[in-house]
Amino acid sequence: MTPLFANAACKRVAGANLGWLAPDILVLICFIHKEPLKMKVAYARILVVDDDVVMRTFVVNSLRRLGIHAIETAGDGGSALRAMVSFKPDLVLTDIHMQPMNGIEFVQQLRKHANPLVKKMKVIFMSADASAETLEQALPLGTYGYIVKPPRQEILQAKLELALK
Repeated sequence: MTPLFANAACKRVAGANLGWLAPDILVLICFIHKEPLKMKVAYARILVVDDDVVMRTFVVNSLRRLGIHAIETAGDGGSALRAMVSFKPDLVLTDIHMQPMNGIEFVQQLRKHANPLVKKMKVIFMSADASAETLEQALPLGTYGYIVKPPRQEILQAKLELALK
């Protein structure tokens, strides 16, 4: 079960005298704030889809530097669809220009999927191509961003945090 709210401020009170508790008991006091729970980026499960092995490795290493270790990779959209079933990612980072199934076709397949979790999968496109034509194809697919490759660490982190909140 997913909690609805994050506890934004918690503090430990050692030896708190709360009357009915012995003073040597450690008490955890949390104040609940009415803000949506944000998934901690380090705990995210990320699927990286790119046909370029060097770029895929670069992105995986960038994610590891952010503290993310639950990472799966795929070389094209078809193998990414198969990986979705077993890996169950929280977010997909995908290239656009791949063969035999490119990133646009891959996300279109996700959006048509019978499983609602797959259908609503959070996706961030990555591509060296920032042409108007490519952006026109990519942006209407309900994605959480578009990163020009190679991704800078701070841009990658910001996009992930935005998508996973």
